[in-house]
Amino acid sequence: MSTQTPSRESDNSTQSRLWFGVSAGAGAWAVHGLLCVILSSQACQDGDGDLGPLSAGAVRLLLGIITLALLAIAGAGGFTSFREWRELSSEGHLIHAEAPGRDQFLAFIGMFVGVVFVIGIVWAGLPLVLLDVCIKAR
Repeated sequence: MSTQTPSRESDNSTQSRLWFGVSAGAGAWAVHGLLCVILSSQACQDGDGDLGPLSAGAVRLLLGIITLALLAIAGAGGFTSFREWRELSSEGHLIHAEAPGRDQFLAFIGMFVGVVFVIGIVWAGLPLVLLDVCIKAR
């Protein structure tokens, strides 16, 4: 294992991108879960799925738009980490990758965090496509 220094100096914008890459997926997943629970519980209070002036179909569409927007944020975090890792790492392939420095480690972990939370948001968004908003588990 080599102890070489990173290929470029760390600056504030690099640190911001690294932390965005690590935290965007988890933040988007948490906000997605919170918004979906709040909106669907409010819409299903009387059992018809309407939320104020929005019909059940419009609520479902709103939840779908929220899911896609937060999915894009989580994906952007993973992609940002991938770009940062490519800049910081001397290794060209993920299979042989090492992350000896702090910045390289944050970029490397951010890629995997992004993938995990993108899968989590997709998994949580599947009921919007497959089920009614107010369906109850039996």
